[in-house]
Amino acid sequence: MGIFGDSISFQEPTGWVPLLRNDLRQYQPNWEIFNLGITANTSGEVAERMQNETKARDLGAILLAVGVNDGQSIGSFESRRMTAHEFRVSFENLIQMAKDLVPRVAVLEISPIDPSRCNPAPWNSQKFFPESTNIEYNDIVHDLAAKMNVKLIEFRNSFTLQDLDDGVHPTEAGHRKISAAVNSKIASILSLRKSL
Repeated sequence: MGIFGDSISFQEPTGWVPLLRNDLRQYQPNWEIFNLGITANTSGEVAERMQNETKARDLGAILLAVGVNDGQSIGSFESRRMTAHEFRVSFENLIQMAKDLVPRVAVLEISPIDPSRCNPAPWNSQKFFPESTNIEYNDIVHDLAAKMNVKLIEFRNSFTLQDLDDGVHPTEAGHRKISAAVNSKIASILSLRKSL
C-alpha cells in the first residue's frame, strides 16, 4: 500500500506511517507500506506523481492523506491557495486517479489545526491556515468519499489541541491517534484477515 500525503505522513521514524507499518505485520508480514508523503504537497501535487510512483512499486492499495496544504492561505489570511470548488475538483480527480490505478482506495480525514498557533505558520510568516477553510475542505473530503464509494478514515473527533505540536503538525500522541484510526480500518481496506 502506498500512503500519499504531505509532511504529516512524511515524518519518519516516529510518525503515524511507521507506527502503522509496524502494526501491519500482525495482519500480513508480506505486505509493505510505502511512505509517499512529501512535505508541503497539495492534492494536485500528489496527482502529478501518483501514477509513476504507483507503477514503480506495483501498489495494490492507496491511502490518500493530503489536503491540509490545499486549505492554506498564502501571503495573507484571506488569500486562499485555492477555492472550495477548485479543491473539490482537485480531490475528486485524485480519488478517481487512485481508483483507476489500484483496486483498493481509502481517504484519511484532513488533519485539524489550532488557529491560535498557525496564523501565520511558525515556520513561514507568509502561510496561514484558516480554521473555517480546514473544516470546509474536510467536509468536501467526506462528501467525495461517500459519493465515490471509497473508505473514509476518521480521526478528528479524537484529536485535541494538545495533539498538535505547532498548530498543524501532530505531536507523538497525535501521530499515535492517527495510526490507531488507520489501523482500525486497515484490514477492511486491504481485505486482510487479522492473526488470531
